[in-house]
Amino acid sequence: MAEVARKYERGRPMVEDEAALGVACRRLHDYYLDVSNRPFPHTVMSLVVYFGDEHLKNNGQMFTVEFGDIFDMFHFRELDASLMRCFTL
Repeated sequence: MAEVARKYERGRPMVEDEAALGVACRRLHDYYLDVSNRPFPHTVMSLVVYFGDEHLKNNGQMFTVEFGDIFDMFHFRELDASLMRCFTL
């Protein structure tokens, strides 16, 4: 019988073995655990990513990346367009 893939649950660790993560991924995961477990009214559901003129030769702008999409990235599942923007910056 096939194993059912785990789904994203806010506030729970995204990976089983945090020690296996690289430095940048571990920092992102630690940030996620910190902000997603803060009590109401500071419920944070996403990251806000800023980019400036030097990145895309455009006025500085921002977009959001949902924590569920980051969970998918950690588990090599489908990638949301907002994550693809992060990779291309």
